[in-house]
Amino acid sequence: MRRHVLVLLPLGLHGCSCGEVAPRPGAPLIVDDIPGEGEGEGEGEGEGEGEGEGEGEGESGPAVVFEAQDLSGLTLPSTNLRAVFAIATDDVWVVGDNGTALRFDGTAWTTVPTGISHALYGVWAAGPEAIWAVGGLGDPTTPNGVLLFHDGGAGGFTTIATDVAGTLRAIHGTGPDDIWAVGKNVRLHNDGSGFVADDEVPDFDVAGVWAHAPDLVWVVGENGRTQRFNGTNWGDVASGLNGVGLSAVGGTAPDNVLALGSNGVMLSFENNAWRSLGSYQNVTLFSLWVYSQKAAFAAGTDGGFTRFTQDSFFDVDSGTEAFLFGVHGTSPEDVWVAGWEGTILHVVPGNEP
Repeated sequence: MRRHVLVLLPLGLHGCSCGEVAPRPGAPLIVDDIPGEGEGEGEGEGEGEGEGEGEGEGESGPAVVFEAQDLSGLTLPSTNLRAVFAIATDDVWVVGDNGTALRFDGTAWTTVPTGISHALYGVWAAGPEAIWAVGGLGDPTTPNGVLLFHDGGAGGFTTIATDVAGTLRAIHGTGPDDIWAVGKNVRLHNDGSGFVADDEVPDFDVAGVWAHAPDLVWVVGENGRTQRFNGTNWGDVASGLNGVGLSAVGGTAPDNVLALGSNGVMLSFENNAWRSLGSYQNVTLFSLWVYSQKAAFAAGTDGGFTRFTQDSFFDVDSGTEAFLFGVHGTSPEDVWVAGWEGTILHVVPGNEP
C-alpha cells in the first residue's frame, strides 16, 4: 500500500470544476455522469446557492497519514465508488457504479457479486450478518429502486426488487427491525417483516437519511428540505436555506445532528432549530459521518475532505482530486473514504484527522 503524508491546511476545500455536470439549483447532490474515468449512469443533479450562509476558514491541526488502498489486483465493474460502511476494523464494505461491491477483511479487498449492473448509492449494516445496499435496477434511464442484502458469508448479495419508480439513494437504520431507505418522493421502512412504502409520501427528492431511534429519524434533500419523524408522523423543519440541495444528514444524539450540501453548506441542529456552521465556497459535500460532538467528517468534490464539530471545522488534504462520495469509520482513528477513480483512503491508526 502506498502512503501519503497529508497535512491539515488552513485553506478551503478544493473548488468544484464540474463543468457541464454541475447540478441544477436546489437539487440533492447526486452525480451520475462525470467526464473522464468511470461509467456514471443517470442524470447529473445540482449545486445551488443558499441564503444565510457564511464562508468559513478551516483551522489547522496535526499531520494526518492516509493509506491509499491498492485495488490494482482486482477487476472492478466500475471504478466509480459511491459509499462506504465500516462494521469493524476488519469488516468494511464499499459500493459503486455498475453493481460494484467490495469487502475488506482487515488484510485484503475482494469483490462481492451483486447480480446487477446499475449504480449502488448507499450501504449500511445492522451487523456483520446483515449488510444492505441500495440503488437502481433495470433500464438505466427509468430504473426502479433496488435493495440488496448480504448475510456476511462467502456468497454474493441477494437482490430485492421494488416497485419504486427511480433509484434509491440512501439507507440507514437503528437495527434489523428499523431500517429506512430513501429516494425521489419515496421513503421505505422495514420493521423486520420487509420494506414497505411509508404512508406519508415525501413531496421532494430525498437524498439522505439518518435514524437515531424508532421515534427520531431525519431526511434531507432538494431545496434545503429537512423532515423529522417522531415515531408517528413526519414534519418539516425549516433549514433557513433557499435553493440549496442537501445531500447527507447524521448525528449521535437528538441534540447532535449535522447536515451538509451544495456550496459546502454545513448545518447543526441545536435548541430545536438548524444553525449554519458556515460553508466552503464552490464545494459540493456529498457524504457525512458523525462520530461524536467533537468529531464529524465530510467528503466531497475534487478530493475535498474536512473534519468539523458543532463549533468549528478544519481541512484535510486528501492527496487526491478525485470526487469523494463516501466516508465512514469505527472511530476517529479508523476512518475510511471512497470515491471516483477507484479511490479508497484509510486513516492510519494514531494519525486521526
